[in-house]
Amino acid sequence: MTTQSGSIATSPGRQLVAPSPSLLDGYRFRVCDTVEDAARAVAVRREVYVRGAGYDIAVPDEFDTRSWLLLAEEEATGAAVGTMRITPRRFGSYECERYFDIPVSHRTRICGEINRFAILPAHRRAGSGMPAVSLGLVKLVIHFMAGVAGLPRGVVASRPERSFTYEWIGFRSTGQRAPYGSLGAVPHELLVVDFRDDIETAMATHPLGSFLLDEPSPEITLPRQVPVLGLAALELTPLRTAVGA
Repeated sequence: MTTQSGSIATSPGRQLVAPSPSLLDGYRFRVCDTVEDAARAVAVRREVYVRGAGYDIAVPDEFDTRSWLLLAEEEATGAAVGTMRITPRRFGSYECERYFDIPVSHRTRICGEINRFAILPAHRRAGSGMPAVSLGLVKLVIHFMAGVAGLPRGVVASRPERSFTYEWIGFRSTGQRAPYGSLGAVPHELLVVDFRDDIETAMATHPLGSFLLDEPSPEITLPRQVPVLGLAALELTPLRTAVGA
């Protein structure tokens, strides 16, 4: 699991053969720490959610003012191909609180919401190929939230047909389903996780347990300190005004 410094520590009790280190080959992953990188991540989200899925949503939106964005890039070209967003609970409510009754255990200062998972179609590797971008972003989420950002608990609202992706790595369904208003009122399911307990338990017998929790991945860069929140919102705000506000 991840140490307090954000480095990847090995769990000695996990008796699994390490998967090939090439699972993330061709991509790299990090947390946005500049306005320029945040703008690139936002552009991927806009392509997937607005142009692709047809959702009538603002990109960036009000939650980007207090969130971190994760960025997946194609190594050969440097192109941004995937993103996720993490919104810590300590500075305000989650977006999904508009539609779900969040358990008290996941409404504290050590919790965060994971959403706006977006990967460009050409990099999803459907079929027999391993979903490298998805795996890399998930691994980055686990280690960044628990080890760097100090958020060992997370919540996510997922379309029910996609919930298995999160349950596969240890998220637990709350049993709540509701229309997600900001995403076309499409039904979503609320899931929660404790990275210290749920993920460790799920990974004990998981085929990718060692890869996700123990094995170093040079394709993933963890920040040495917690990045600034709200970089995505600055995309539409002159930097001079934002700093002086």
